[in-house]
Amino acid sequence: MSSTGIIVGGIKGPSLLHSGVDIESHRSNSPPGQTSELEVFAEAVRTLEQAKQAIAGRCVRFLTSPIDGLLDVVAACSKNDQEEGGLDGILKALVALDGRLDSALVLLHERVASTQSNPQQTPATEQLYKNLVAIGSLLENLSGRTKHILTAARSSIETSHPDIVHSIRSVVQDFAAVSKLCIEEIVAACAPPGELEDGGAPGQLPSPPIPAQSRDISPSTPDESLALPSPNSAEPEPMDEVEIENQLGMDCHHRYPGHHDRAISLGDLGNKLLTRFETFGQMPDLEQSIICQRDALELCPPGHPNHSTSLNNLANSLFIRFGQLGQMADLEQGIIYELAALELCPPGHPDHSMSLNNLANSLLTRFQQLGQMADLEQAIIYQRAALELCPPRHPKRSTFLNNLANSLFRRFQQLGQIGDLEQAIIYQRAALELRPPGHPNRPSSLNNLASSLLTRFNQLGQMVDLEQAIIYQRAALELRPPRHPSRSGSLNNLANSLFRRFQQLGQMADLEQVILYRRDNLELCPPGHPDRSMSLNNLANSLRTRFEQLGQMADLEQGIIYERAALELRPPWHPDHSMSLNNLANSLSTRFQQLGQMADLEQGIIYQRAALELRPPGHPNRHSSLNNVANSLLARFKQLGQMVDLEQAIIYQRAALESCPPGHPDRSMPLNNLADSLVTRYQKFGQMADLEQGIVYQRTALELRPPGHLDRSMSLNNLANSLLTRFQQLGQMADLEEAIELLQSGANDTTDTPARRYRCASQLVVIIKEHDQALLLETYQLALNLLQLVLAVYPDVELRRIALGTDRLSPILAMSAAAQAIEKGQPEKAVEMLEQGRGMLYSNIRGYRQPVEAVRQYDSPLADRFK
Repeated sequence: MSSTGIIVGGIKGPSLLHSGVDIESHRSNSPPGQTSELEVFAEAVRTLEQAKQAIAGRCVRFLTSPIDGLLDVVAACSKNDQEEGGLDGILKALVALDGRLDSALVLLHERVASTQSNPQQTPATEQLYKNLVAIGSLLENLSGRTKHILTAARSSIETSHPDIVHSIRSVVQDFAAVSKLCIEEIVAACAPPGELEDGGAPGQLPSPPIPAQSRDISPSTPDESLALPSPNSAEPEPMDEVEIENQLGMDCHHRYPGHHDRAISLGDLGNKLLTRFETFGQMPDLEQSIICQRDALELCPPGHPNHSTSLNNLANSLFIRFGQLGQMADLEQGIIYELAALELCPPGHPDHSMSLNNLANSLLTRFQQLGQMADLEQAIIYQRAALELCPPRHPKRSTFLNNLANSLFRRFQQLGQIGDLEQAIIYQRAALELRPPGHPNRPSSLNNLASSLLTRFNQLGQMVDLEQAIIYQRAALELRPPRHPSRSGSLNNLANSLFRRFQQLGQMADLEQVILYRRDNLELCPPGHPDRSMSLNNLANSLRTRFEQLGQMADLEQGIIYERAALELRPPWHPDHSMSLNNLANSLSTRFQQLGQMADLEQGIIYQRAALELRPPGHPNRHSSLNNVANSLLARFKQLGQMVDLEQAIIYQRAALESCPPGHPDRSMPLNNLADSLVTRYQKFGQMADLEQGIVYQRTALELRPPGHLDRSMSLNNLANSLLTRFQQLGQMADLEEAIELLQSGANDTTDTPARRYRCASQLVVIIKEHDQALLLETYQLALNLLQLVLAVYPDVELRRIALGTDRLSPILAMSAAAQAIEKGQPEKAVEMLEQGRGMLYSNIRGYRQPVEAVRQYDSPLADRFK
């Protein structure tokens, strides 16, 4: 056998290619003027060599790796002939090429998506996109043909097979011919000259296995209309996209199929893709992560030392996908994998605590979907066990403290046992101490502790808890500067607490700040971002609240637009679909109350019924849906008078009350609403039993709303109105006196907002004007003082002007009060009250300087007249 150049089935040996010998110096005896098959193939190999040189040192990994793999197949064919053996070498090279192509296609698809989403499209980028698509088709074709040849080679592993070599030659020639058309343009467009590729050093040792990820979870606010995201609080540090691509590229190159560490490489690649998804929010990364983790698991069958790690990693990726798409199959499959992993990690195994933690987190998530208390209780059991395995100074102790606290927080939300909330706060404080400044998870601990303090404030009304929550959330936001992947979550959480403070103190500045933060949050969640629907929902809620304060229809209309957009991003299988249905329905109901269009009310009822169907018995938010449907049916009854609506509303409200047993944090809501429906039925039929039962429920609701509770003034008003109704029916002075006392207590409650106190005072004016003239002047003075406080909380003149017109009493309050003073023979008091009213108006007028200056731009003499 000659040693000067080996030709086997028309394939030139790689010794010539790598020795610098010109391949054209070895020709076959072809007829003159005719190009031989060998020459065509030789030209194809040279084209691949030139392409390899052209892309050297540039970021075009999706071309480098397949070309290297194809040339390795050429080399394997030559070696196979020299050794006169079977197809072992060819088979290994084909397997390696197959793996390189799979990895290259992942990177190429990312480059295509990045190019397509570039907002600044130019002719050059458009041409680049077309070239990338062409290369993609070429690689897909090469991948398919490689798999076909690989199947044939495996079936002929003991014998030399000329057909396989011929097929390989054909593949090489076709790939070289087509790629030559656009490869130079691809190189020029993708990577400027001199941009070096960080592909890793040859012979680099394989990295150790990536351990199964341990999930750290964050609670969401109990107010479903203010949904918080639930990302892993073990958030990835922001990574440069090129850095991540370099890491992915290294994984793609070093461990070809058949390599003994292939499973490790696939798992590593899957985890890095998951990290990139969490950083940039691109769903293809998450999907490809799952593919890699499935492949890794197949390479680690039962009995393999990394089987449990692969189970955990695949479960983690499925868990993340469930959070994005809401497919229960992903969550259920993840739990199956985690149960299997736990069985492989018995007590004493180093990964036992991590498996307990991950399974607990998935069970907690399933509880949030299906409402089965058994899942929540089992999660707490597993988390307590995991914590016991992590003594002080254990690196995972803060994670397990955090997760157990979050589960206890959920149980408090379900059962209302304040001990669970207190214990959660203790654990969260301990976790925060283990995460000092500089710790990557400190922002998460700050956020979680703030959420629990906010909840305790909602229960006990201690302003110190709310103020401390805001301090912690501001600290968390400072640790997440612009471009931090979790900044949007911190903006949202701080907005939630400021919104709650607005509800408590009525400072419009807080509400305006909330809207600013939520607009910023929406900008950080552009179309395609996994949290965009949540941002749309929360901004809509804030705008609806501002509408309720100022009555500007533009806020309500914009809120409905955002809620419709959020609903479109949450299809029926999305875990938050029912929330979006509910919120949109509530806004439509509010618009109905303003404009009286029955279509809004009817559509709202349809959405609320759909949300209720998605919240079966046991679902933690079923009582909320029952309540909302009932309220809309009651509103429709008041419009159309159909008794079936009223009766159905009472049925739903009784069911809601049953879903909130004594101790439930939301029990006062169905008590109040059921009472409202019973009083309405009394007004229709005159059955005293309905009125009596309504008063009983209203008293119970008031007991559950102590001073400082957000809805206490509502309960005071409702109970006072029912007592007044009974007084009018039975004439018992005790009812009238109690009604007056209730409204006086609400108007004088310094822990409440001026706006809610003013509503009590306004109602008190109406009652006393009719029944107790002796107290009328005093009540007018109280109402005037409160109105002045109400206007003071509005940060600018225009908002104060709008607020003055939000009810019928305010514009004439001062004149009515002065008239009463004159009637009582107190002219000085009358003048004082008129001055107080005029002062409120005058202070508003003084602030209109800027609008006058704006008028001057169009009509200077007119502006001078205003001066």
